[in-house]
Amino acid sequence: MKKTAPWHHTRLGALAISLAAAGVAEHVLGIGLRVAILHRAPVSNTYESLLWMGLIAIAIGLVAQALNRKGWYLFGGVCAALISVLFAGLVPLEDRTNALPAVLRSNFWLIIHVLVIVASYGVLAVASVLGHVYLAKEVLFARRNAPNGTKRSAPLIVQTYRTIQVGLILLTAGTILGGVWAAESWGRFWGWDPKETWALISIIVYFAVLHARYIRWLQDFGLAAAAILGFVVMVWTFYGVNYVMATGLHSYGFGSGGEVYVGLWAIAEIAFLVACRMRFAALRRRSGEGHEPPPASAPAAA
Repeated sequence: MKKTAPWHHTRLGALAISLAAAGVAEHVLGIGLRVAILHRAPVSNTYESLLWMGLIAIAIGLVAQALNRKGWYLFGGVCAALISVLFAGLVPLEDRTNALPAVLRSNFWLIIHVLVIVASYGVLAVASVLGHVYLAKEVLFARRNAPNGTKRSAPLIVQTYRTIQVGLILLTAGTILGGVWAAESWGRFWGWDPKETWALISIIVYFAVLHARYIRWLQDFGLAAAAILGFVVMVWTFYGVNYVMATGLHSYGFGSGGEVYVGLWAIAEIAFLVACRMRFAALRRRSGEGHEPPPASAPAAA
């Protein structure tokens, strides 16, 4: 029987990698020119943050795909980058270039704090896409009876788990560095400002997800759903605090508009998860299982 070549060895696979690399190069060039013109790190407004988020998403997708050529990282990175760039294109032209507020006039802290924490958004967006892929592939459109607990599904869940780990490290480091910057600028490390509070909530949410998976409270379905719900919390931290709550010391990041679209997106995500859960329950009933099997990556004794 003739073996099928891995996707990255096929012409279409090679073309996909080449186009992704070319897109990264163009993206880097655009951001580099922006830095050269404005003489600062490219994360002082929503438009720049979305571009940086997209660049990190596709870059982490390419790197992770090179390390694990059977993974879905590149697909996740491309999807996350595409969404980020599309939303950046919706930002009004007059809001894409702005004078740097006094509190942000520190290239050192813009690079150390803002680049790191916005990078975490890009990585966690990739994790959310991988969660969508798993639920669509293994649950919503599954043809077999058992959607979880098989060797075929475990690698995609492991990829989601690893991506969340990287994103959480960046998110935690960026939040701590933000506290150090706050101590230098405002004279206190932490003040329970809405932005600080929701950053902490996001960290706790993702720590809870990883811990629940580690002690096997979350199985494959649960981790994929948690990756999606966790990113909903992350979007509120990034968008909701600035555009909906619009209170606190981080007033330089406030804006308006898009609330309806973001709300519809959140509703669509919840509807997707409800549909997946109903489909998952139906598959379990069909296979006669009384409970979800343990993840394939767990020891057999568990």
